[in-house]
Amino acid sequence: MLDYNYLLEVMFSQNVDGCFFMVLDKPIYWNETVDREKVLDHIFDNQKITKINQAYLDQYGVSGDEMLGKTPRQIFKDNVEYGKSLWRKMLDNGKLHLEFEEKTSDGLDIVIEGTYIAFYDDEGRFEGHFGFEREITNRKKQEELIEYLAFHDEVTGLPNRRYFEKKFVELVYSDKHEKSALLFFDLDQFKFINDEFGHSCGDQVLKTVAERIKQVPRCNFVARMGGDEFVVLIHDIKDIDEALAIAREVLSLIKDPIKITGQMYTLTTSIGIACYPDDGTTFDQLLRSADAAMYKAKEKRGQIHVYDKSLQNKSVQSKLEKELRLALAKNEFELYYQPQLDYLTNNIIGYEALIRWNHPERGIVSPADFIPIAEETGLIIPIEEWVLDKACQDIKLLVRDNTSLTRIGVNISPQHFQADLVNHVVAALSKSNIPPHILDIEITEALAMHRSKQVLQQLKALKEMGVFISIDDFGTGYSSLKYLKDFPVDRIKIDQSFLQEITTKVENASIVKAILTLARNLNLFTIAEGVETQDQIKFLEQNGCYLMQGYYYSKPLPLNTLLEQKK
Repeated sequence: MLDYNYLLEVMFSQNVDGCFFMVLDKPIYWNETVDREKVLDHIFDNQKITKINQAYLDQYGVSGDEMLGKTPRQIFKDNVEYGKSLWRKMLDNGKLHLEFEEKTSDGLDIVIEGTYIAFYDDEGRFEGHFGFEREITNRKKQEELIEYLAFHDEVTGLPNRRYFEKKFVELVYSDKHEKSALLFFDLDQFKFINDEFGHSCGDQVLKTVAERIKQVPRCNFVARMGGDEFVVLIHDIKDIDEALAIAREVLSLIKDPIKITGQMYTLTTSIGIACYPDDGTTFDQLLRSADAAMYKAKEKRGQIHVYDKSLQNKSVQSKLEKELRLALAKNEFELYYQPQLDYLTNNIIGYEALIRWNHPERGIVSPADFIPIAEETGLIIPIEEWVLDKACQDIKLLVRDNTSLTRIGVNISPQHFQADLVNHVVAALSKSNIPPHILDIEITEALAMHRSKQVLQQLKALKEMGVFISIDDFGTGYSSLKYLKDFPVDRIKIDQSFLQEITTKVENASIVKAILTLARNLNLFTIAEGVETQDQIKFLEQNGCYLMQGYYYSKPLPLNTLLEQKK
């Protein structure tokens, strides 16, 4: 017979888990017996708890008197057959490991991880078993939370792409003969909400949209793919008309005004529809088809478009986005520099850095074609980081033989103020080892109009470092004039649209004169953009604006050309 008394003492003195022993009144054969049910009944009536440690009692909130002497039948009085199934597994294998839910004496639900090991006498007869039980309630909750976060969107609580793909396979592939529809939709101008009201308001809009979609009865499964993109799976449809009807219902619900910071706003969404199995037999194929249809719908906004074979190569914009993601890695971007001159001395006093994309197939791609896509997708942040680094490195070469050159202008998008712009500027200055006052950060007038606390804080931090700050395209947002004094700016750039007919339109001339007067009163520098004619130069000179930039002096040029000119 196994001397388990010594083992008992070691276990019960050293183990922090709940431990117990259950011993049979006399050893009994299990493997050799024919009538196992009779043997199992005997065990359930005669095996008893003989020893139990304090950790076990604390775990369940019970006393030793309550537990000692209990038989399996008493322990499993509410479900004897379930108890017997566990004993069968333990007796057949010699041990048992499982997790189960239990209640404490106070009625609290807990999760237990248990290991049970049978012991036998020298003849191989079952004598009893000992068990280790550990409460893992918190661990299970953490595991469930981790799993939930891995498969759900943090903002809306909807399933994410990973979970959606898993569910798609379960629903669609369970009956391949059924037709299903995938609705892919993108909120129109959602970026404006984030830029105008901040990401907290944007998140609230996403939550509202998610709740509205879930109201549509036939939307079997809804997920957020990321950003402002959602997908809906409609299983077992008769034809495309049924999918269109559901899409129209979603479209209508989203159009209901949403209250943002006390005002009502109307959202629209563009929806693309693709059907299984006609437009794709795998998740990726169907998603690509629905995505292409969505981009087609987005051309007019607030529309629904059904996938057709003509969209097989997707929209140009969708393809451009994917190519844009590779452009940085492939070093396809290049900076051009447009000189800024002092009319009185005819010296170049600065350059504005302007990005160009040398596409391997399309040639030079205009910023007007790819910057909006970069802003929409968030790619603008790494692109602008590259511009900052490159411009700061290039200016060292440009100022080497030009003592009058004092500025390099870099345009910064509103999104960059949400992504730690200050640290990116510090890193660029540190790498290039140029003094901060040479860098000119150009922000849009629209950004200045918003006057968010986050933007102001970062601008002040840059100003304290010594960085020069300009407001670009000034004059296009009239309401910003009264806010100008609040911003730590050094210079305003008069928008080129006012110079185009400055000698023929009284309104344009009046606006430019007003801007120049305002700047002088606030002790700000001014520079005129888009200077193309001698008449424009004469008007600016007569009204005290001597810093100019435009094609009259030079178009934007690559660095190598500028360095060659210096020679």
